[in-house]
Amino acid sequence: MLYYVFYSIAAVNFAAFLVSLIMYTRESIKCANYRRLEEYIRDLEIENLKQAG
Repeated sequence: MLYYVFYSIAAVNFAAFLVSLIMYTRESIKCANYRRLEEYIRDLEIENLKQAG
């Protein structure tokens, strides 16, 4: 009976760890995409300035 309690606690902790890992990974991917988008927009602005100037 006691083993069951310990294993269920461990399973819940592991599930919470997996969920937090997935959320962290999604946030970091989102941040990387935003950074790439900002670089792309900056490059476009530089190209526009070159063409205008």
